Amino acid sequence: MDRKAIYRKTPKGLSEITATDRTVDRRLRPLLILVDGYHTSTYIHSLISGIGIREEDFDQLAAGGFIEVVAVPRPGTAANDPGDSVRQNSPAPVQKRSSFERYSDGKHCRRIAESILQN
Repeated sequence: MDRKAIYRKTPKGLSEITATDRTVDRRLRPLLILVDGYHTSTYIHSLISGIGIREEDFDQLAAGGFIEVVAVPRPGTAANDPGDSVRQNSPAPVQKRSSFERYSDGKHCRRIAESILQN
């Protein structure tokens, strides 16, 4: 485990959190829940080390395909340096959209508009 690495849940990890069937050891579940793609593994470990979570548990979740590394600090920089000190392995951030843009497509809107105009 890279102590300064930032991890995120994989699709398998997300389904583990939401599904009723559990495959992850219940001791590791709090760790999986806290992995968010924003905080370093050191920070997350400091939050839950009191309940018996070890640093090796990050490796166990990663080996199981439940989490993956999102960002790794460049050599010679601190993990919390401002600016471009982190090499991103993830896609660009999602742009904010309005409710209308999120929940509609052109065809759906046209059908609704046409049905309103016909009445």
